[in-house]
Amino acid sequence: MADTPATLYHRRVASFAALRDATAQRWGQVANLRLGVAIGTLVAAGAGWWYGLPALQWLAALLAAAFLALVAFHNRLRAHRDRFAALHEVNRAGSPASPVTGPRCPCTTPPAPQAPRR
Repeated sequence: MADTPATLYHRRVASFAALRDATAQRWGQVANLRLGVAIGTLVAAGAGWWYGLPALQWLAALLAAAFLALVAFHNRLRAHRDRFAALHEVNRAGSPASPVTGPRCPCTTPPAPQAPRR
């Protein structure tokens, strides 16, 4: 038996909402990790320079490389989070039971302008 359009949309909305929420939670965790690595980099670099310890300077360089890798990963997560949010909104707005109608609905295109009558 085939699913009704309403059932299909509700299933998609729930799926994309779960993906969006999981990705947003992961995005926040990576943001906190980035902050910790940035602070660690600054502390290691400052202590390495202040005390003249090359080991801390090397640690600061490694932490800086890790920070750059985290920035790239964080940007990819942001793109996924935004994509899941857009898919959730489109499916929510396209649902037959959705209160969103008219020009606010992202799943419909506005009508083409008509030529003026003479």
